[in-house]
Amino acid sequence: MDRILHSVAQFGLNPPFTVEKVPSGLIHKTFLVHAREGEFVIQELHKVVRPETCEDAKAITDYVRSQGIPVPEFLVTHQGKPWHRAADGSLWRVMLRLPGTSHDTVSSPAEAYAAAQFLGKFHGVFAHFSYKFRGTIPHFHDTPHIFEQFKNALNANKTTLLFAPASSDVAYILAHAPKEFLPPDLPSQIIHGDPKISNFLFHDTRIMGLIDFDTCMNHTKLVDIGDALRSWCNRGGEDAQATFDRSLYEAALEGYTSAGVVGATERALVPQAFLLITIELAMRFLQDYFEDSYFRWDAARFANRREHNLARARNQIELHRQITEYIHTPI
Repeated sequence: MDRILHSVAQFGLNPPFTVEKVPSGLIHKTFLVHAREGEFVIQELHKVVRPETCEDAKAITDYVRSQGIPVPEFLVTHQGKPWHRAADGSLWRVMLRLPGTSHDTVSSPAEAYAAAQFLGKFHGVFAHFSYKFRGTIPHFHDTPHIFEQFKNALNANKTTLLFAPASSDVAYILAHAPKEFLPPDLPSQIIHGDPKISNFLFHDTRIMGLIDFDTCMNHTKLVDIGDALRSWCNRGGEDAQATFDRSLYEAALEGYTSAGVVGATERALVPQAFLLITIELAMRFLQDYFEDSYFRWDAARFANRREHNLARARNQIELHRQITEYIHTPI
């Protein structure tokens, strides 16, 4: 607790403080802070995040807010930085808390439509805005590279006891992943990078804001669309049995199209992008099953990180199967 309170104070906030842990999130440790000045979110960031990532996030969110889209406002320290490096080397940041609630799953087509329309508007503000990122996560959503790293992890573990329990999952990914790669010459622009439904804040079915800007980068919009559909259209979430919901998929496509930011070529590639990002995440979870180093895990439900990651990977593989069946089933 002392580490949190010390870091909060670096951003000019004054006691008394009350702190609540926010349980969601695969990567960072997140806390809600009630201070004299209001409500704030403080995060201890994963070791993969650099100070430049925080500076990128502040630059992007400052611009997006100037365009009338609600996103977090990052505080700066006494030194004018949107991050604080603690004595133990940990990296921290603080932002104003936005109103609204976060959902782990989409509960209705109306929510899917609203989130997709909001994502389209978010993409639209970058049509004539460029930014040179300095702190992007290397090779994030670079699926061919992720596939090579995945195969390296397999080769390093083929003779270990870890391989046999995951052998059928490995075989599925090796057979399907290369077929989903998108054309390399698609238009590029600033995207969010992680538009899972828990990064949208709701009041009923109205979107109050979008959060989590560590993964912003220049890429095809299809990466965001595919990741959104992967997150939103799985009724089971990322840990339970995957269940593809056709009504959510169709509502999301309608909502995104209503924003007027997707052309005919990109629209035709949306199903492939959906499949791509789904199997990409399966690869990442399965790689971490072997390497046991990246994703946070739920100790209340799983014996260890490997068990949780194997369950996550199988969830995404099953979702990929169901999407494939839906896309290739004649109407």
